[in-house]
Amino acid sequence: MVHTAFKNEARLLDLVRGHSLDGLIVHPDPQDPILTLLQELLIPAVAIADLTEGLPCVKVDDTGGGTLLAQHLASRGHHHVLIKQAPNPAQSAVERVAAFASTCERLGVRVTWGVEIWNGPEILDVDDLRLLTEGPDRATALMGWSDAVAEFSCRHLVSVGLRIPGDVAVVGFDGFHHPYAPQFDLTTIQAPWTEVGRATVRNLTTLISGESVPRLTTLPVTFYHGNTT
Repeated sequence: MVHTAFKNEARLLDLVRGHSLDGLIVHPDPQDPILTLLQELLIPAVAIADLTEGLPCVKVDDTGGGTLLAQHLASRGHHHVLIKQAPNPAQSAVERVAAFASTCERLGVRVTWGVEIWNGPEILDVDDLRLLTEGPDRATALMGWSDAVAEFSCRHLVSVGLRIPGDVAVVGFDGFHHPYAPQFDLTTIQAPWTEVGRATVRNLTTLISGESVPRLTTLPVTFYHGNTT
C-alpha cells in the first residue's frame, strides 16, 4: 500500500493497527501519526522522496540538482535570482532550494526569497513583479522549487508582457508528468521517478523478507536545458 499525507488516513490507521498490511510505502507529513504506529508495530515501511525519521528512504539528489541549476544561471551571466519556495516545504524542497541558494552565493549571484502563491492564474505577487522588472539590480532569473511553479510563473510573466527568457529566465525542478499541458519547454532538473518507485518497491520487499536495506538510497538527477534560459 502507498500512503501520502492526508489521504484516507483514518482507514490506513485501522489497517495498520489490525496488522492487515505486509508493508507500506509512505510520503507522509513529519507529524503524521502513522509514523509512530509503524515503529511501534514493526510493520515494514519505506519512505519515498523525502527523508522520514526512523524509516529507510529512496529519494533523488535534490542537493546536486539545486547546485546544477545555480551553476547554469551563473554561467548565463545572471547576477540576481528570485527563488519561489513552497509555503510549507517538504524536506526535498528545502534541500534543493538550499543547495541552489548556497551555490548562488558562492558564485556571487544575489538571491531574493519569495513564497509561491496561487491566486487564480497569478502565482507571482506585486513585489515579485517589481523585483523582476524594476531597477538596475533587478532579478533577471526565477527559480521555482517545482516545475509547476516554474511553468505557471512563465505564464504569469508572459501575461504581463515579459519575454521568456529575454527578460526573465526561469528554471524548475522535478520532471513530473503534470495534469496540465505545459506551454513552456522548461530548463529543469529531471528526476528518475520511475526508478525511484522501482527501488522503493525493491527495498520494501527486501524488508518484508526479513533482510535489511540501506538507510538512504539517493538516485542521480539530470540537468535539462530547455528554452526558458
